[in-house]
Amino acid sequence: ETFESQVSGNSVEAFNAGGGGVESWGVSTLTQSTISGNSAQSSGDFSTVCGVGINFVGGTLTLAASTVSGNTGAILFGGGIAVQDGILNVSSSTLSNNTLITAAGFAGAFGGGIDQASPTIGTVSYSTLSGNSVTATIQAGQSLYFFSSDDALNVVGSVIGNSPLGDHCGGAGGVAAFQNT
Repeated sequence: ETFESQVSGNSVEAFNAGGGGVESWGVSTLTQSTISGNSAQSSGDFSTVCGVGINFVGGTLTLAASTVSGNTGAILFGGGIAVQDGILNVSSSTLSNNTLITAAGFAGAFGGGIDQASPTIGTVSYSTLSGNSVTATIQAGQSLYFFSSDDALNVVGSVIGNSPLGDHCGGAGGVAAFQNT
């Protein structure tokens, strides 16, 4: 568990990597913490780099009373948080002003605030997702992108706003959800 911590000003440039601020596998809990000002970038064409602020793979990620903001990357998924194959629980937290731009060799970028990919289950409760952005030819989910064939995302008592959709092909300035939301 990470409690009352700050992870900021870190950078990663790699082929098939992630987590400009935090890379985590398994069970992780961040409470009253700040993940900000981190950057991530793909180092080559057709590489997959996920999660500028936090890249999480497998298990359960809990973010409570925390802030993920001002993270910037030239990657594919998750300006604030990318979740792959796991459970995401966000409560009483703020994800703001995270920015994605198209990674080298790709036309798209998804989930300026949060990108949650299958198979996953997620809950965002009493939180704010605001001012997140994606700049790409193909873009979706400026604040929240959820893509899953069998799983669910629950959003309760949260504010999702001030995340304008760009002028390229894409959907949803706030939330882009495909399947059980």
